[in-house]
Amino acid sequence: MIALTDQSKLTQKEYLAAEEQSLVKHEYIDGKVYAMAGTTDNHDYQALASLEEYVLVSSQHQRVEIFRRKHQFWQYQTYDLDQPNFKLETIGLDVKIADIYEDVVLESMSENPPP
Repeated sequence: MIALTDQSKLTQKEYLAAEEQSLVKHEYIDGKVYAMAGTTDNHDYQALASLEEYVLVSSQHQRVEIFRRKHQFWQYQTYDLDQPNFKLETIGLDVKIADIYEDVVLESMSENPPP
């Protein structure tokens, strides 16, 4: 990752380009980059007995990934514009991808605006 001085700030584009090559993941906050702590078995959220479902929402594409515990295995499903509705089974909530991204401008969308 790029070393920063106190006055150095990265653009989002510079950060994303550097992050793709980095072996260590970082957070980007107001132009500054902070290394994120690695995970260990002690921090494995899937190992929590009470965890039944968790959701990852992409910040780069209109995509949601859901992991659901089915007995001792995890079921993985993705939802995107081709499958735009999903249900959070543990709380009985029906969700539309469009609602999640309602006021969000994704970088890929802003670089290639529709005709």
